[in-house]
Amino acid sequence: QSLSSGTAADHEPTILPHVFYEDVKPGFRSGQTLKTEISAIQLDNDEGHDMSRWVGNVEITDRLSDGPVKTDARAGVIGSYYSIQKKPAAAATKTDDLGRITPMASVSVRYPLAVSTKRGTAIVEPQVQFAYVGGTDRTADIPNRDSADYRIDPANLFLLNRYQGYDYLRPGSRLDMGVSVQANTSVLGRVSGFMGVSQRLSGKPSTGLAVNENSSLSDYVASLSAKPFNKVSVSWSGRLAPDDLKLNESKTSLSGTVSKLNYSLEHMQLAKPYFKSASSDLEELTASFTYSLGGGWKVIGRQVWNLSNGKTVRDSSTAAFSWTGGLQDCLTIDFGYDRDLDADRDIKADDQFTFTMNFKYLGSISKDVIKSTLLSNN
Repeated sequence: QSLSSGTAADHEPTILPHVFYEDVKPGFRSGQTLKTEISAIQLDNDEGHDMSRWVGNVEITDRLSDGPVKTDARAGVIGSYYSIQKKPAAAATKTDDLGRITPMASVSVRYPLAVSTKRGTAIVEPQVQFAYVGGTDRTADIPNRDSADYRIDPANLFLLNRYQGYDYLRPGSRLDMGVSVQANTSVLGRVSGFMGVSQRLSGKPSTGLAVNENSSLSDYVASLSAKPFNKVSVSWSGRLAPDDLKLNESKTSLSGTVSKLNYSLEHMQLAKPYFKSASSDLEELTASFTYSLGGGWKVIGRQVWNLSNGKTVRDSSTAAFSWTGGLQDCLTIDFGYDRDLDADRDIKADDQFTFTMNFKYLGSISKDVIKSTLLSNN
């Protein structure tokens, strides 16, 4: 992809310039954390959108109590300014200069409980959070270019701003609830799990919370992972519809190590309402492995099967013969083969052999490291 919009094809998006600054430091008193973010971008050719965006975000977190019941409070404000120069003819958003101020605040309560039995120990932690997002709703005016793929999950359920970007900010209030478990058992080894849901109290529905966006409840989000053996791990995560508990999304993975072989097997399923013009659910199975040959050499393989519509179709394949070495492993040489016949607006179909050399930056190098490297080569 070109770094210049003047030399790139119209369908290739460019972000140039992109300036980002982040600072996290202690707050004004003990137990406080202050985070500051500043960003500025110029986005061109993104599905017909050209726009500039400047964002400032300040968020403070305060531990109000640290006893058996732990209480945290967060408050923040996001200020953003958009200059939208171009949009597709069918888009309902505006071509204009727009500003937005979004204040946010939340209070969360956690109560960790220790449980011990003959078969193991566990920490069970229920958590409840009330969150409020204010300001003017500009989601109909501002193109959603950085949060379109948002879906609620265990990682963002309790975040103050749950979207991965700043374009889509929906005012309203909500109640987030969940329970997590961390356990060591004699049968399954280390086990961790989570289940939670979000209840909309006010404001318009947000996309990405549930297939039925008019529901005041989000999908139930859940995850479970275990390590029954020393070199084998199993994990599952999913989203269930709040009305009928239908599984809208799931991901199951198995990974492990056998001698010099690292392997993984992953199954993924996603309901068709998450895709425009989809005729069926998306279902994929991915198998991958890495085998170490010694001396920095390894063999890598990856195969994806498309299981949608009850069929099994070999989708994409990757194989590589790779070497990594040099001072601080600064050089990687890769002989590979890629086969992926699917294409979209950003990625073209591939069926090719590749040769890649990748140089990594070096950290500080002492005289002893240089001497030992030269001596080992001699």
